[in-house]
Amino acid sequence: YVDWKVSDAIKVTVGKQNQPWADSSSYLFDRDVKPTGFAASYSNKLGVFANVSQLTLAEGGAVDARVQAAQLGYGKTVLGVALKGVVGQYKYANVGTQKYTVNQVFVTASKKVAGLPVSAFYETLNNSDASATAKAAGVKIGGASAPKTWEVSYAHQTNEANSQYGLWNDSDFAGGQGNYDGNAISAAYVVSKGFKVAAKSFDSNRGTPRAAYKRTQVDLTYSF
Repeated sequence: YVDWKVSDAIKVTVGKQNQPWADSSSYLFDRDVKPTGFAASYSNKLGVFANVSQLTLAEGGAVDARVQAAQLGYGKTVLGVALKGVVGQYKYANVGTQKYTVNQVFVTASKKVAGLPVSAFYETLNNSDASATAKAAGVKIGGASAPKTWEVSYAHQTNEANSQYGLWNDSDFAGGQGNYDGNAISAAYVVSKGFKVAAKSFDSNRGTPRAAYKRTQVDLTYSF
């Protein structure tokens, strides 16, 4: 991929890339998915930011699955609380008979409490082509970054059928399926410089009729 910093306020990315939009800490988008295409972002010192993108999601069929995305957001610190609000839309093409025009709203808040970083979020996605909605809310305490630091987090999500394009369904939460409700608990601890141990537990009910899906994973990572 190619990154071009046009100015202090504008950046352009072309090629295979991380998801170019702002996000909360929800599991409504699988962060392992890296689309290909064009993205441009804007931000200023007043706290206003925006991005637009034209991305290819899947190739190899008769036509490529694509999405046009746009977001507008604003961030400001009030009484020591860092607040952010974002609205967005994702318009999909060549994804089958079910149409997807997904409208997004999310808010985040973060603040240090008793010396620990604490953050919370709330997010909704609504596919106006299917009158279906996904919702997520959660909180995180701590921050596992430096040695001997830790964090714990909790998130609750509901996902109505066809509320989100299936490629984005997180592969861990409900096994990558849509149409579910459930919870995620995670914890991480930095043992020493470069070494971090993390655990996640997912407990959800998915499908019609509902069937339980549970998954727990533990990872030890090293970075340098």
